[in-house]
Amino acid sequence: LANGSPPPNDFRRLCALVPQDDVLLPGLTVIQTLRYTAALKLKLPAALREQRVEEIMHYLGLTGCRDVLVGDVDLRGISGGQRKRTSIALELITNPPVMFLDEPTSGLDSSMAEDVAKLLSALADGRGMDEQPGGTVSSDSSDKEAGRASINGSLNGTPVVSSATALVKRTIICTIHQPSYRIFRGFDEVILLSQGRIAYSGSPKNLVPHLHNAGLACPEFENPSDHSMRLLQDDESVRKLFEAYEKDRAASQAATALSTQDANSRPTNAVAPMSSAVVNRRPSWMWQMWVLWQRFCTDFLRDPKKFVQNLAVRTVIGIVLGTVWLNQAGNEQANIFPVQGALFACCLNGTMDTVFQTALLVPKIRALIRREYRNGAYAVLPLQMSLVVCHAVFQNINIVCLSIPVYFMVGLRGSFFIFVGCLSMLIWIGTTIGIAVGSAADTFQDAQAMVTPTLIPLILFSGYLIPFDQIPEYFKWLYELSFFQFAITILQINQFNGLEFTDCDIDTNELIMVNNGTCLAEGCYTEIIQLIESDDLPEGVTCYQDGSDFLEANNIDANSMGRKFAYLAIYIAVAFFVGHFALRRALKAT
Repeated sequence: LANGSPPPNDFRRLCALVPQDDVLLPGLTVIQTLRYTAALKLKLPAALREQRVEEIMHYLGLTGCRDVLVGDVDLRGISGGQRKRTSIALELITNPPVMFLDEPTSGLDSSMAEDVAKLLSALADGRGMDEQPGGTVSSDSSDKEAGRASINGSLNGTPVVSSATALVKRTIICTIHQPSYRIFRGFDEVILLSQGRIAYSGSPKNLVPHLHNAGLACPEFENPSDHSMRLLQDDESVRKLFEAYEKDRAASQAATALSTQDANSRPTNAVAPMSSAVVNRRPSWMWQMWVLWQRFCTDFLRDPKKFVQNLAVRTVIGIVLGTVWLNQAGNEQANIFPVQGALFACCLNGTMDTVFQTALLVPKIRALIRREYRNGAYAVLPLQMSLVVCHAVFQNINIVCLSIPVYFMVGLRGSFFIFVGCLSMLIWIGTTIGIAVGSAADTFQDAQAMVTPTLIPLILFSGYLIPFDQIPEYFKWLYELSFFQFAITILQINQFNGLEFTDCDIDTNELIMVNNGTCLAEGCYTEIIQLIESDDLPEGVTCYQDGSDFLEANNIDANSMGRKFAYLAIYIAVAFFVGHFALRRALKAT
């Protein structure tokens, strides 16, 4: 029940959860973090969103670190107390009537923990931070001079009220371990739990008399919370607490009416209503995708050195591949296999690298996106689309850096744009598969372990490592499903279609030796086929008059390029569809 009645349909959006771990994007500043969250959650004009963000920062004492990176263990950023306040600020954007906090003081020193407790008390009572007894949460006295102009108005008939300046009362529920006495006495209600049952429920100031009546008196000068925690570890003490609680009618009534007690004991006209959220309409999914894409790109580009290093690595790999197959794309029979090797290496490098990087992405940010999704910040579809587009764009920049040296150093022919376009399609496939694999995996190790068995069969039966004619019949279906096969086919059509081989243009009756085999030159391909059918041609003959002969001999239709591109597009759609359900399942998992 919520306030004594069934919760409304949008109950999840009326509540906000602040997890124990302050999961934030390390590459964003505090102000950027709040701005992107406001853009995702509030269907308001930019000016009102900005005013909302500024007021919340003033209220929580974050103006002094507004332009400082959030940071993480590898990137220096804001302090632990500032991270906690930033984490709370994200959920105040929508002014939720109920806030749940999981151990908000864990990992903080005593001073920071006390500041956070005072902040929560002020939020519950609807007080300004400068009205708190005993000091404020801000370490900068200028932060207390927050503007008090409320944002009042309506949006499509929905009331819009500033979360920072309206100062409405709200319900704050949190778990806390080993609080100091000053923090402990600041709570309005305390619940002691053991074995899933309530051992005490009531005011902190009544806890000591309650323990005394139960025969478990708290020693003098000892923190009642510490004494209670020790009692909850002893079976006999827990039994006495249960008995005392059952006998205490007032405590029992407090437990039964816990959700309504706050509303009954305070003026109801100042409590945030449970009937609707401050802004009960999220922006469109297209807007959410745009904001998320901007946020992920900003976080990615926050370290330009790493971005430039990725470009440099891909360029070096391209130069290495170009050097290995330098000027191998000639028009002789001996150039066929080296060119195939170069094309296969380009396909393999771009795809594998992309899949591994994106597969590790979701486990890395899982805690962040799960928190935001469960707090109603966005839907699954815009999240997935923004992840795919952001990382595919940067991976496509990388693949261009690889393609340029390979194409010109090897001497490839055909359209350069078809060459790059085909590799770009593989990037999109790799990104969507990587998101799907990362969503299905629980850890980095699981993601890495899933990539290889997913891709190796498709690589093995792509028609390059094992020629089509030598693939067992019961594995031919893998050849037909391999996106590597589609890509290599496109690149081979682009390279060989219309190519004239010069070492087959000799007299009809003259014999030449190629790869230890004999080939009749003029009308070479037709006569070889006739000889093959009559079993008169020695094994190993690979002589083709032109590229069309080569393509036909390798089960490739020279007119199938458009169809293969369509198959790659279908592959992207299918991988995206599978990844969508994997990501949805990952976000909803407990």
